[in-house]
Parts: sequence; C-alpha cells; structure tokens
Amino acid sequence: MKNTTVVKENVLYVFNLIVSILVVYLIIRLIAATDVRKSQYVTMLITYLVLVIVYVFFAKGLMIGHFRGNGVRVSEHQFPEIHSIYVQQLQKLDIRAAPSLYCVQSNGVLNAFATRMAFRNYVVLYSEVLEAAFEHGESAVAYILAHELGHVKRLHLLKSKFIFFSFLLFPLRLAYSRSCEYTCDGIAKTMAPGGEVDGLLMLAAGRLLASRINVPEYLEKAGSEKGFWVWFAEFMSTHPNLPKRIRRMRGGA
Repeated sequence: MKNTTVVKENVLYVFNLIVSILVVYLIIRLIAATDVRKSQYVTMLITYLVLVIVYVFFAKGLMIGHFRGNGVRVSEHQFPEIHSIYVQQLQKLDIRAAPSLYCVQSNGVLNAFATRMAFRNYVVLYSEVLEAAFEHGESAVAYILAHELGHVKRLHLLKSKFIFFSFLLFPLRLAYSRSCEYTCDGIAKTMAPGGEVDGLLMLAAGRLLASRINVPEYLEKAGSEKGFWVWFAEFMSTHPNLPKRIRRMRGGA
C-alpha cells in the first residue's frame, strides 16, 4: 500500500509540474506574440496573476503571524509530553531542520496542519488535539503529528511552490493533494502504530465521541453513502473521505 500511494503521488506531481510549466510557457509565448495594439490584454493578464500571487502570499503571512503571535509554542518546557513525542518522530524521520510546533485555540475545531513560508516549516496543532492527548493517551496525537511531519519529510510544502500554476487545472491539483494525504497516512501508521484509527476517528467525531464509535458500522454505513454529491464533494476536496483513509489504515481497499 505504501509503495502504491507514493508512486501515485509522484506520478500526479509530475503531471501537475508539466501543467505548470506549460502554463508559464504559454504566458511567455503570448507575451512574445502580442503586438503593441493588444498589449493591454497581456498586461491585464499579468496583473491578475501577480495580484493572485500577492494575495496568497499575504494571506499565508497573516495566518502564520497569527499563530506565531497568539499560539503557544511547544517546547521541552511547554507541553513537554508532546514535545518529547515530536522530537522522537523528528529523529526517526531524520528531519534535521525541525519545524516550529505551535498549539492554537481552535473554537472546538479538531485538526492539525503543516505549512511553509520564507524557508521555514511550521506544524500547528489545534488545542482540541492536545486536549485529546491528555484525556485519552498519546497514540492518536502521535499519529496526527507524524502525519503532518510526513508532509515535511516528503517535501510537499516545498514542492507545491513549483506547481502553483496547476491550480488552473484544479481537479488534477486536488487529486495530487489527496494522494499526498494517503502517503502521509502511511508514514504516520509506521511512526505511530496503533494510533492510526483513533487519530482519524477524532477528526470524524471529535475527541469525546471518537472512542464510542462502532468502527465497522461507521465504515459500512459510510461505504453505502454513494451518489453524485458524495463523489463530487470528495472530488473537490484536498483530502480523501475519512472512511476511505481508515479502511486503508486497517489494510482494506
């Protein structure tokens, strides 16, 4: 399963990279082939592209500034239990430039993410994830942490910079994103065996109800939820549906 998901991820990345290169090439050719009378259209196109890039840059900068300014940075003196798990995972994955790890208040949202800006990687845990660790043990949180570090190990945050223009063909870009999630699930399962199902169930039902879920029933019912809108919702998402991820972690199709 691991090799299959990695291969699929690599193939989709190559396709996205080709699309991005073609878009840049076409823009350059368009500029070169445009006469003076139509140059205003090229200028307009370039202006819009620059505005999109600037918007994305500042939006990410504001997000990072928010959690750096208001979040709690995890360290050996701040949430030492989580920091200990984090250091062990960094060593096992041979990640030498350790991403800064932050905890942020989440208003009940249970999630985590990895991001990158200005040559620095960050991993952010929402407060609900840490609360789950202290209430129900650390295996599920270790899985979620390892999943996010999987993105760092696989260079997903860096590689995404080179396929920026593939957003013009967004279904292909979204398919690549979903394949990255499967890859990181596999990495996390290796790093935190036993926590994979609990970690994903927390995302499905929250920290308090995750332990009460009848997993076979959840997977069976979710498998029966089919139709266009179920398919389309996943097709338009950066993440695969949770039941599919849990099946893979349990060795299913």
